[in-house]
Amino acid sequence: MVADPRIERYWQLLSIINGTEAGPPTVPAFAWLLAAIRAHRIANRRSLERGRSGSGSSGGIRFER
Repeated sequence: MVADPRIERYWQLLSIINGTEAGPPTVPAFAWLLAAIRAHRIANRRSLERGRSGSGSSGGIRFER
């Protein structure tokens, strides 16, 4: 919802109605951030799956109990 261009347009139109200056566009930054978070989550999930497969590798992280 944060990266929805319709919300950005809503704020632009509201600023025109109110006679104020529109703020800088935020959709590109949020779209980039969401893509980066998704990529990070996918990489972590794959890393965990490799660690559970019995390969003996924990990605350089030591887990102690």
